[in-house]
Amino acid sequence: MFSPVNASRVGLVVVVALIAIIWLFKPILPPFLIGVAVAYLLDPAVNGLTRRGLSRTLAGGIVLVTFFAIIGIILTIALPLLGAQISQLVGKVPEYGRSLGDLVTTHVMPYLHAHVDEATFERIKDALGGASSTVFSWLGGIAQGLLTSSGGLFSVVSIAFIAPIISFYLIRDWPHAIAWIGASLPRRFAPTVTVLATEIDERVAAFFRGQGMVALSLATYYSLGLALVGLEFGFVIGLGAGLLSFIPYVGLITGLLTATILAIVQFQNAADVAMVVAVFVSAQFLDAGFLTPKLVGERVGLHPVWIIFSVMGGGLIAGFTGILLAVPTAAAVGVILSHLMERYKASDLYRVVP
Repeated sequence: MFSPVNASRVGLVVVVALIAIIWLFKPILPPFLIGVAVAYLLDPAVNGLTRRGLSRTLAGGIVLVTFFAIIGIILTIALPLLGAQISQLVGKVPEYGRSLGDLVTTHVMPYLHAHVDEATFERIKDALGGASSTVFSWLGGIAQGLLTSSGGLFSVVSIAFIAPIISFYLIRDWPHAIAWIGASLPRRFAPTVTVLATEIDERVAAFFRGQGMVALSLATYYSLGLALVGLEFGFVIGLGAGLLSFIPYVGLITGLLTATILAIVQFQNAADVAMVVAVFVSAQFLDAGFLTPKLVGERVGLHPVWIIFSVMGGGLIAGFTGILLAVPTAAAVGVILSHLMERYKASDLYRVVP
């Protein structure tokens, strides 16, 4: 008999099996996960064309070709500029480290020397000595390794060629897959699972579509703003900060720190550094007052701290694959926990007072 206990055991086995599969195959999963994500995000557009009388195969082909053509055009225009700026930035990292070290020696150390005792000053001097140059050189080595990594090149090639194929087949067969899953559920639990799956779908879709638009808008704003104030490599820094804004607050913190450090080294005056900071401050007013309320709203139901924790935890456990799976997993866990809490508050364990 398929009892709730047996159902729980089956569910546990399925979860363990999924974790094992992800762990074993995580090096090759990114193109498949990106293919799934693209199919998931473009499914509404395909549904719209099928309602106009097109076959799902033709509709999926049109939507995918249009989507990847737009991505290709954007990359064709942006990649040469990005590649040049990234290469130059990597090459100048040691120079920035030395310049920052000179600024510390020239301005910070005399101030500290005048305000702390000699023993404390010597300890601070030893701790700071060469630190900035070492850190910048270390970051430059990491960036150079990422640019020249054969594994990274393989991932890019596999994503470019495999992800579109996976997206096409998933888009074409999406309704059949959903129908098959629905028909395979135990009839006793099908209504509950359907409700939970629908809520998870709404949260994930709202986050990816809304937060994705916010990230693209901030990337454009940061890039143009930093370029206009004259920050060297402002375009690539702004683009990176904007795209990282897909994870709440991560793009802001990373971009602000990086841009401020480069502004201090490049401009060496408070007015220009303040203009760089003003770009990020004004972007946050734009985000909080317009972008997030209009594009994301209250539909997501995922707290920023929970998202950050999930992304960091996913990256720690399974690298890039874990990052890709973090938000859907966080949404699923959040919905299931909310459902369990509702069941708990409706039970005698919660309501009955001894």
